[in-house]
Amino acid sequence: MRLVIIVLVVIAIGFAVTIGWGLAGGPGPRDGSDGAPPTRANGEVDEDRLEDWQPPSLVEAMNGLLAPFAPALDLAQPHLAMSAGGTANRTVPAAATDLRLARLHLTAGLGARITLACVPAAGRSCPQSLCLCRPGTALDESLLDGCPKAWRKARRENGRIRCREGDADGQLLAYPEGGALQAGPLGNGGAELDIQ
Repeated sequence: MRLVIIVLVVIAIGFAVTIGWGLAGGPGPRDGSDGAPPTRANGEVDEDRLEDWQPPSLVEAMNGLLAPFAPALDLAQPHLAMSAGGTANRTVPAAATDLRLARLHLTAGLGARITLACVPAAGRSCPQSLCLCRPGTALDESLLDGCPKAWRKARRENGRIRCREGDADGQLLAYPEGGALQAGPLGNGGAELDIQ
């Protein structure tokens, strides 16, 4: 019986090491775009590049896990249309539900920058910002002021920002007190969003 327990413990340790190795990306330098701090080739934290690195937001990390369980916003006007250089606003009403999820989808235009203002409190990310864009679209970084720094860094390619598959969809958390949702187009054209 002891032998079986020892074998199971060794297997569990092996799984933990394998998962840790996979999350850490193995040996070698890291640039910090995957959420882990930037490292040198020997695995030590690169202090010079650490100044520009920001750890991932807990809200962003939890959005994917919470999405299937969080209720939607259910806005009276779930469609936002923005003209070039303009913005569109929606009030997110207060609700009895602790958390609601604003599911956003870019339906027209190159991209959009969305900000959800909320009442600051401990453990909250206020305001929350999100940028949506069409997969495969390459944008000048100058058009992306206000987009999260980590989002831009992860998509930087040859001096431009290249949008990935799934970048036309995003989520923001709405707290019980509600808030204000503001969106503006990326680039010179307009954009349209659907909010669920």
